[in-house]
Amino acid sequence: MGPIYEKATLAMLRSWLRKLVSGRSAAAPKSTGQRRNSRPQLERLEDRFQPASLFKPIGAFPPIGLDTQPAFIITFGANGTIKTVKTGQPAFDGGDDTYVGVVNKANSGVTVTKIHVTSTFDIFGFDGDGFGPPGSYTPGLSGGPFGPTGYEGPGTSFSNISPSTTAGNVNFKDTNGQGLRPGFQAFFSLEEAPDAIDVTPVQLPIQVNSTVFFPYRPNSARPSNHVQAWVILTNTGGSVTGNFTVAFSLPGVTIKPVTATPNHVVGINTTNGNSSITLSGGLKNGQTVSILLDFTYPPSLSDDAIRKALKIQTFSD
Repeated sequence: MGPIYEKATLAMLRSWLRKLVSGRSAAAPKSTGQRRNSRPQLERLEDRFQPASLFKPIGAFPPIGLDTQPAFIITFGANGTIKTVKTGQPAFDGGDDTYVGVVNKANSGVTVTKIHVTSTFDIFGFDGDGFGPPGSYTPGLSGGPFGPTGYEGPGTSFSNISPSTTAGNVNFKDTNGQGLRPGFQAFFSLEEAPDAIDVTPVQLPIQVNSTVFFPYRPNSARPSNHVQAWVILTNTGGSVTGNFTVAFSLPGVTIKPVTATPNHVVGINTTNGNSSITLSGGLKNGQTVSILLDFTYPPSLSDDAIRKALKIQTFSD
């Protein structure tokens, strides 16, 4: 192959490459630096279908009627503390209805599902006005009524009202089926304008499976009326995010809780052979906690008798 032929071939190859490159450039315009931002932002599917919360993040409560804030504010804080403050606000309707706010601080570790409220006044003797229906007083609360009595706030309801109407439960349930989570607040109203109200959390049972394991049980050759055993609990019900209490009882046997793992022990109580241990750290569905118990029992009581007779109750605070 001669030099002239090689030069012609190389020229043809260069010409073909130039056409190929220029064709691709025409098909793909040069980037202007804005191409990345021209792509539409896609909405996340979970955002699109997330229902609005009935409870609001902690902040200012809405003014209602004559009140710029609730007349009572109930605050759930760390380590199971509950504080109720009377702010000095009057009856929001100018007569006898009381505005109550509930704050669940972010560090409480507890989802509040139910509280028991008592007073010397007939605070649950609802007479049909409360927050609604609209126009029952001026100014009203937009969006009401939030329940059948007119005294409910968003996400709240009432139950177990005493015959004297001086006590009852206030229930909290958000659009996600949970209660009042840490970091959120809610409100409701009560009848009358009491000087004080007493608030206690209602303990709710936790569904658990239990196993009793005796690592140090004496055998028949070395009888004893004292032994330690691990009680292993697995949560088969709804998840618990805050403190929970496990109570033990066995007729004729003194039980003393010793420790637990992996949860932190908040407190231990033993009275007349009945004992309880309060743990922090929550217990999600499917999670397990092991509790070490110290038993003092009649020497005739067997392993199986202890397992069968031991009664276990588990509550969320």
